[in-house]
Amino acid sequence: MNSTAIVSGGTGGLGSAVVARLLDDGWRVVVPWIVEHELEGLEQRPGLVLVQADLFDQRAVREVVGWATAGQAPPLRGLV
Repeated sequence: MNSTAIVSGGTGGLGSAVVARLLDDGWRVVVPWIVEHELEGLEQRPGLVLVQADLFDQRAVREVVGWATAGQAPPLRGLV
């Protein structure tokens, strides 16, 4: 994994396809979600980080960015 991306809406139809493509291409992908049933369309895969967060809440946004930039994570290079 050389890069990290945050994919807002990554649990939806189009978003989950974007997430899958990024993971296939070797990205680390952080996906915020609100309601647990949204996760049904996502397959757990290496490089996928799921964060329960409502992006209308500034604290939650900071938490998502924190997960995207934490520790030895590849640099944040994408926001979808």
